[in-house]
Amino acid sequence: MKALKFGFELEVGRNAGAGSTTAARRLLYRNGLTLHDGGRHEAHCDCPICAYDRTNGLLAYQDDSSVAAEFVSRILSTRSVRDRQEMRQLVSLYPDLLATLDWTPDGDYGAGNHVHVGWPKQFIQRDRWGEVWPIPEMRAKVNAALMSLFASESDLWRQIADGGCGRHRSYNGVCVYSPYRDYRTNEEIGTFGGQWISDRGHGTVEFRLWNTPADPQRLMAHPAISTALMAWALAIVEEHSHTATFDRAINAYEYISGRALIERKRVVGLIKEIWADKPSARLAAELVAA
Repeated sequence: MKALKFGFELEVGRNAGAGSTTAARRLLYRNGLTLHDGGRHEAHCDCPICAYDRTNGLLAYQDDSSVAAEFVSRILSTRSVRDRQEMRQLVSLYPDLLATLDWTPDGDYGAGNHVHVGWPKQFIQRDRWGEVWPIPEMRAKVNAALMSLFASESDLWRQIADGGCGRHRSYNGVCVYSPYRDYRTNEEIGTFGGQWISDRGHGTVEFRLWNTPADPQRLMAHPAISTALMAWALAIVEEHSHTATFDRAINAYEYISGRALIERKRVVGLIKEIWADKPSARLAAELVAA
């Protein structure tokens, strides 16, 4: 579990200065963090300098309909020294990047720092079109575990995810648990509000709760926490594979909400175990332990 694949999308709010996203791309290009020497590419572009599995260029420079632009990382690994070095370089450059953008993330505008964490190979399968998906049962249970943890202490997780902005953007809503009855059986099964995670294919869970950060150090803290959360969810679901604990939202929420502090402490331990960059691991652990 120490070797997890991940990637991230760094969104730039529409209130960035006119033409500043292109200037920001040039700043990244001069410092070797992108291969783009021209304009933005379309969202989800799969050309050689944008493809997620490219070997070079930390960030691709792309359009996004909801924001001014976004910078999308290649697939990274928690074990890669090179990936850590390039991310540290981005952290160092981030104040200049924000100044070039003429923009300060404040948690008010809905710009996010989405982190994708890959499913380990034993939990994924391909459909007949070749699309990668997690095994449906594991997908449902991992989602239930993660959403239960967030919903159990949603105000705390909003503080953890605010990126140092002082407020958590409302774009993805607030992760809450709500009672829900199946109209066919009148049985309470429960549901979760808030789009804090998503797993729309490509073999990843997307952690959408993170603000685009004002604090440069959060650029590494966010994936540190996200990879640890994924490892935690896989571990706790496997521990309860012989029970119905994560079969329904109500079961998952009742179990996790009664031990949310204990489970957050487990996540803290996993951050220290998985994330090799010590300064950002320390910050990530402090945020989750708050």
